[in-house]
Amino acid sequence: MSFEVAIQTLTVSLLPVDHPGHRHYSLTVERRHVDRWVVSHLGQYLDAAGEWSLGTDIGTGWRDSHWHTYEAAVRLAGEHCRLITVNGRSAEEAAALAREDTDV
Repeated sequence: MSFEVAIQTLTVSLLPVDHPGHRHYSLTVERRHVDRWVVSHLGQYLDAAGEWSLGTDIGTGWRDSHWHTYEAAVRLAGEHCRLITVNGRSAEEAAALAREDTDV
């Protein structure tokens, strides 16, 4: 018997997965088509220019700018996960604090 395994969703974050703030500082890369992926965070979607939108107009023009190749989506998520700010604390600050906590 053979089977196929397909990854549909990835999480990109500076914080370790077991950190309490991980979900707040994470971006999601999700497959939308055979070879197209979106980058999302809290219901917003990242376009190729690095701008966020709600994704309410998902016509062809929206898809052209928001659906990425796998490589481009992961690159965008890696670049932009560093820019997330929660309650005034940047992802990089939260990651530095998490590293300090594990160094003890």
